[in-house]
Amino acid sequence: MRKGYSQEIRAEAIARRYQGKDWKGIQALIQEKYGVRPGIRQMQKWFEVYKGSADDPTGAKFIAKQIEETANLVKPVVQAKMMVEVMPLWSQLQEQYRMTVADAGWIAFLAFFESQMGRESFDRIVDEYRELRDRLGKRPGQQSQPK
Repeated sequence: MRKGYSQEIRAEAIARRYQGKDWKGIQALIQEKYGVRPGIRQMQKWFEVYKGSADDPTGAKFIAKQIEETANLVKPVVQAKMMVEVMPLWSQLQEQYRMTVADAGWIAFLAFFESQMGRESFDRIVDEYRELRDRLGKRPGQQSQPK
């Protein structure tokens, strides 16, 4: 019998159980997809560990852990992509438009996000932010001034 199973196999078992699949069906699916057959008791243990406590019965801890691990894997790629797209614009804004380093950086940063989201989505989010900020009477995160 195998000593350990990959996170991918464990995640498959847990996700299928949350979808309401029975353990024998999950076992068969994993065997077909990955070529291994984990025991039902083993899969039940995985499920219990990642299910969380009574305060967190949705498995949110497991999902958060998987998201964090995935984000850490792609982080260098995203950082490189951002640098390749942001840095040239940042320099151009400083040189051609005589902007401060900070202003050019923010504009280049915002331009990067707009390029990822698309102009309409970006404009919609910026408009929603402004509306919310105005309704609250202060910027989100800004501390109240003593009166």
